[in-house]
Amino acid sequence: MIVVDDGIATGASMHAALAALRARGPARVIVATPVCAHDARAGFAREADALVSVIEPREFMGIGQFYADFTQTSDDTVRACLDARRDECARGASSSAAAPDDGGPSA
Repeated sequence: MIVVDDGIATGASMHAALAALRARGPARVIVATPVCAHDARAGFAREADALVSVIEPREFMGIGQFYADFTQTSDDTVRACLDARRDECARGASSSAAAPDDGGPSA
């Protein structure tokens, strides 16, 4: 299981997410983030099998300092994205059910 976050400052929300996820018994848990405060990394040694981050600055004021645009995403936008993905998955499931895989190469 890979858990992705836009950035880890203190790690509090990721710790909560990992606790909930571990309760489900995944074989492995990998945390992936573009930015993780240097001081926060050590706190994940027991909770995650790996933590992958692009940068780990020692001088850390907030996640937003590493983005050109860090405006918040509205609940309506998130719902629209989830609805679109759900519809896309439903279309894919119905087309694959209509055309079973014959085992040959796919385009």
